[in-house]
Amino acid sequence: MAELRRVGGKMESSRVFGGHRALLPYEVQLCEALGITEEEYWQFIYLAESVSGKRRKEYDLIPDIVNMPAVPIAAPLAIFGVKIGFYGVVAIGVALSYISAALAPKPKAPKTPPSLQTEGAQSVRRFSPQTGFNSLQELAVIGETIPLIFTKRDNDKNIGGIRVNSKLVWSQLKSLGTFQQLKAVFVLSNKGVETPPDFAGYAIGDLLLKNYTGAKLALYYKSKSGNNRIKETNIYTQSELAREIGRDGSNPEDVFSVDLDIYGQIRSSGFNEKVFCGVRTPTTQSRFGNFAPMPNMMRFQLPYELILKAKDASNPDDIDKKRRKIAKYYPRYAGFLKHNNEEKHGRFKLEKNNTVRYTIGDMNPVTRISGDFNPWGLEDVKTALDSDRERIDDNISIGETYLIGSAIAICTKVSTTELWRDRTYKDFDFKIVEEGPDNISEFELRGGDNTDGINGFDMAHSPWELDVLQKVSIASITNNRECNVTEIGLKSKVFKQITGFPNVNSHPGGFNYDEPSGTLKTYQDDNGNINLGPLNKYVTRYSFFRLQARKAGTDDNFVTIDNDKPFAIKGRTPQSQYNFIRINHPLDQYEFRFVPYPGNLIKRNFVDSNNKEIRILKASGALQQYSVIPDFLSTDLVISYSGFNIPLTGGDASNNEWYIGARGEQETSSAITSLADNSFGDIGVDSGESVNEVTKFDLADKSYVEYVPIHDIYIFYYEGEYIGGVTATDKNKAQVFQKGGGVSYAVGNFVSQRTVTVDEEAPIGLGSILIEEYEIIKRVLLPNRVAVLETVEVNIQNDNSNGNGAKVEISFLSTDGMIWRLTNGGSGYKSGDRVLIPEHSISVLDRTITFPGLITTVSVADQSFITDPWPDPAPADSEDGGPIGNAVNNRNILPYGAIADFISFEAEVPSHMEEPEHEIVYVNELVLQDNQISYTDLTVAGIRINSSKEFASFSQLSAYFQNGLSIKNLTDETIGPSNLFPDIAYALLTDPLIGAGDLIGVRSVDEERMKIASQFCKANKLFWDGVIVEEKNLREFIFQNAQYCLLDFTILGGRFSLYPSVPFNSSTYLIEPTQEPFIKALFTDGNTKNLQVSFLSAEERQNFNAFATYRHEKLNGFPETKVIGRRLISTTDNEPRENFDMSTFCTSATHAQIFLDYALKVRNKIDHGITFDTTPQAAMHLAPGDYIRLHSEATHNNRFANGVITQDGEIQSQVNVTNGTQIMFWKPGDTSVSDVVAIQVTNGKAASAFRGSVFTVPDNSVSDRVYKIESISYAEDGLINISGSHAPLNADGKLAVINYPDADIISLE
Repeated sequence: MAELRRVGGKMESSRVFGGHRALLPYEVQLCEALGITEEEYWQFIYLAESVSGKRRKEYDLIPDIVNMPAVPIAAPLAIFGVKIGFYGVVAIGVALSYISAALAPKPKAPKTPPSLQTEGAQSVRRFSPQTGFNSLQELAVIGETIPLIFTKRDNDKNIGGIRVNSKLVWSQLKSLGTFQQLKAVFVLSNKGVETPPDFAGYAIGDLLLKNYTGAKLALYYKSKSGNNRIKETNIYTQSELAREIGRDGSNPEDVFSVDLDIYGQIRSSGFNEKVFCGVRTPTTQSRFGNFAPMPNMMRFQLPYELILKAKDASNPDDIDKKRRKIAKYYPRYAGFLKHNNEEKHGRFKLEKNNTVRYTIGDMNPVTRISGDFNPWGLEDVKTALDSDRERIDDNISIGETYLIGSAIAICTKVSTTELWRDRTYKDFDFKIVEEGPDNISEFELRGGDNTDGINGFDMAHSPWELDVLQKVSIASITNNRECNVTEIGLKSKVFKQITGFPNVNSHPGGFNYDEPSGTLKTYQDDNGNINLGPLNKYVTRYSFFRLQARKAGTDDNFVTIDNDKPFAIKGRTPQSQYNFIRINHPLDQYEFRFVPYPGNLIKRNFVDSNNKEIRILKASGALQQYSVIPDFLSTDLVISYSGFNIPLTGGDASNNEWYIGARGEQETSSAITSLADNSFGDIGVDSGESVNEVTKFDLADKSYVEYVPIHDIYIFYYEGEYIGGVTATDKNKAQVFQKGGGVSYAVGNFVSQRTVTVDEEAPIGLGSILIEEYEIIKRVLLPNRVAVLETVEVNIQNDNSNGNGAKVEISFLSTDGMIWRLTNGGSGYKSGDRVLIPEHSISVLDRTITFPGLITTVSVADQSFITDPWPDPAPADSEDGGPIGNAVNNRNILPYGAIADFISFEAEVPSHMEEPEHEIVYVNELVLQDNQISYTDLTVAGIRINSSKEFASFSQLSAYFQNGLSIKNLTDETIGPSNLFPDIAYALLTDPLIGAGDLIGVRSVDEERMKIASQFCKANKLFWDGVIVEEKNLREFIFQNAQYCLLDFTILGGRFSLYPSVPFNSSTYLIEPTQEPFIKALFTDGNTKNLQVSFLSAEERQNFNAFATYRHEKLNGFPETKVIGRRLISTTDNEPRENFDMSTFCTSATHAQIFLDYALKVRNKIDHGITFDTTPQAAMHLAPGDYIRLHSEATHNNRFANGVITQDGEIQSQVNVTNGTQIMFWKPGDTSVSDVVAIQVTNGKAASAFRGSVFTVPDNSVSDRVYKIESISYAEDGLINISGSHAPLNADGKLAVINYPDADIISLE
């Protein structure tokens, strides 16, 4: 972005590196006011400048007369809705001069010079949306609890139902070019949820799927006993997403099988049901790419201009100077100077721990560059170069990682902490920490002078020539588990944008300024002007990287596993592309790394090199496979991806938008270099084994290899055709691949040698060279363990192409598959043409094998627009010494710009200029199982869903269940969903699948009491609609939830049961407040022992305001949490607040109110409990929950009759204590409490024997109260211990906790 430098307060260039200047503040306000983007504003500027407006000073000597259409004087010009009163200003000027003009003599109207505005070009401004998943639901882990759903919805009363979050148990992401597709299986509950959720009830996060485009998803559900593996028949009818298509064109019935490659135990390719797959989205070290490139003595160029020299121009020399200024290459004054502290000039190898110095020079182009550029000057060049050098300075920091060539380096030292400024040097030292992916790293230095005495700083190399310095991000992922297959999903955004450059394709012709012709000459002779239209367009760029691997958990060096064929992403829009690389490997954990690879090395080592290919990832391309055996394994890895393997030509690596002038049809079509598909059916795996090997040496047939030792070059000929040449020091490594792939040529045995004279006048021995002749070996690369049955050459037929002459050689394989190799590229084809490889059959061993034919697309190498960079060099006898800008031969302004690491023009903005272009967005880890994953006895849902803006994050799949698990309904002995807590508790205690049936079982549950409890809950509308999602202590879970349903959890005779806590009608099971409690036993001092009374503390008896939260359900929607509040009329709003969270199971305000009222009365009325021992005979037939009466004359202690006696005899107590009052007292240190004694009090002071003690006044009154039994257990000496809580009665003998006027409790807002 533009910036103001901070040195000395000087305002520097606000140019954008690789772009146009920054907007001024008022321009920003204009954009905001109009609601337009910055790009739209610039488009207006360029269009406006190309039509009219004030011209810059440089054009003063160039005629510029434009015929404007007649417009009414008063009509303002409106652009983007803003009215500009330009013509109004003109009208005023005309009006003021009208009188003088009328009196002046009328000259003859001059001839208007012609003006030509050529066509502009721009990209489409809208693109199809490209989306992916940024994050995914976490995969469940072994041991997690399977959700248990218990609910039964009553739609009429809007009670019941629950939204359940799923557990992700299987997932796979697929890259499909412009988007991703997620396949996932979720566990929702155990088996038995036979009523599936409505389609409208599913949601991802808080977005309901019913609001999502049906064509982008398919939803499945299955719940039954046994195998619940999802099939296509389990789909919801509302699903519209097209079925998955396998590599063989089939649609799998098993929806969540995986389309696998042949490898190891996998004997055939296609959909496999025995695969577990888990996907994750890495968040660290996931981005990779080389970015923020910095020049290495590269050139800077001014934008191209077509500058006419009018016939009547007053200063033609100045026009020539302008032309030379535009055509000149300007050095950027920054690059590599030193290697290992030594200034060097040339190409050198980089090794680990080497040091490299990069320097920003202090040169001023205005004073340093020779030549006369007046009156134009070079200040604009200086501004651009200063901005460039400032940005380099900003991009380098100590400790950061950089790419130098293919080597990885760290900046270790900077010569000064001051920011770079004009007229200063600044050095940056780097240390090589890792050599390149192929263990060979080289780079170019321009330290000192070259052999011609030119200083390195004065050189202006093309942006693809030398190795540049650039930032680097390296991505790596490590397997989380041992797996058989690792599939890595990539997201890439690769493009180059050209903004505001002249549309040189629209050049009208006449490319020689020195000898103008055609349109150029016509307009010059007429003193005319030609303006090239603006070019605002996205064009092609390639971004390259290498794939590496090693065993996880080791410190071994990474091994490159791409067989010396780098991967590439090709793009021409600012949209994301989604691709994948799948690695089949032995069962283990591995670490994979993605290392950026410079485009300039691709230019050096791969472009127009017959023996090398690159791998272009393209989701719509054919499935490609290769194998490699890395150093850390004894067996091969098989790597798959969708895309193309092609030799990269100069035409591929260039954009024709930089070509000056129009290109004819003959220049845009060519021979086929590769096909999108190269196989059909089962072909095995490409291992690089050589079969059908042919060795020949025939001078007449011209089939041999020539080796020139002096140059270490091998030249291959086969059957009269030149195949290619390669430099190699070892003949065993000399190999040439035929274009189209699949066929290679190698060097055979030595045959003979000969001497060839190259200079007859040279001294003896110096004018000749030695040539060795070898056999040539032709190898057809075939799949591993596959034999070729027959090979047939066929002519390629056209589908929508106008090309002709292309041929392929089809090999029929023993697997019944076919592979083919391009044997003749033909002519007249264009990239993207569709062609037909025709049907063909062979007969082998009494059977016929038929290739049914296939339509595929082609790629061509268009070399016609590749020239040396514009301009044509100046003639040798040129006095001024600089090119003037002719384009007779060199018409390509920027060849190889699609792969270059750096730029020449500010109008270029490649996608790697500021940040990495690639990101690992998912990792699928696949484990081959012995048997298919059956999801036995589970309730499962499955989804296939395409990414979109709505679902950029797949956070949590949930489903709304109206009915839960089918369990025993105790009220009517049926099997089905239930929301009665006694039914749920019974299922948990007796069902071995969802509960503790194996440990407890039916015999240990009192079903009859459970049935009564169930009828009680149903009658009083006390429902439990919830889901158990965590491991629970079963007894604790039942006890805690029973109280919310006014139930007691009891264990009687070793059997568990639930029973109502309050009196109820035995016929209707409704709570009956007026019913007197049935007293089942009477206890007195005669049949009790060890009676103890425990009173609740003051805090435990504190009245409170009660609040409960519950769920207000919405069918298929999301619940609303509501709050209900209640308090006693006898209390105030200022009482402490106590909250009861019932939202996990309660969906009714009535239920919540019943519980709160009961809780308020229990707190208000019950103040103590008792425990005592009794005989087994007295306790016979009693059970927890029964009511008993206790009549006792024993001494009781009342906490309100306690007190203390201070050391000075002062008595502190809430009861009146006088002389002779009976007390029991205790002093600290005593081992027991005293017997009952009479206290001695004199003048209000206790006697010294009682001082410093705590005392209590015993209660000897008769106690006659009702208690509710809480527990019955065995005590010592064969007695039974009973504990109970006080059950206070009203005067009429009814329970005070349920029998009270309605007005006693009021609601709170």
